[in-house]
Amino acid sequence: MDRIQEARIVLEYSREEVADCIASAISPDNLVPGTDIKVETWSTEREVQCTVRCKKGLGSLLSTLDDLLSAIGVAEGTLDAMHGIL
Repeated sequence: MDRIQEARIVLEYSREEVADCIASAISPDNLVPGTDIKVETWSTEREVQCTVRCKKGLGSLLSTLDDLLSAIGVAEGTLDAMHGIL
């Protein structure tokens, strides 16, 4: 049986609308096919929460977290540039 590595990211924003936009911007990551890596992202009030489960080892988990945080950074930068709301 494969060992599952899991990590959770919780980010808090100033407004619920910002959290919703960030979660929506990165939600396509939830649709990645396969069972070795699963990413779930959702927003609750002013928070964006992400859970990553990986059967491919710690290196793959860390790489996925890095990609996820990079996507979040791009979404934050876009929102800030367009609306100045961060």
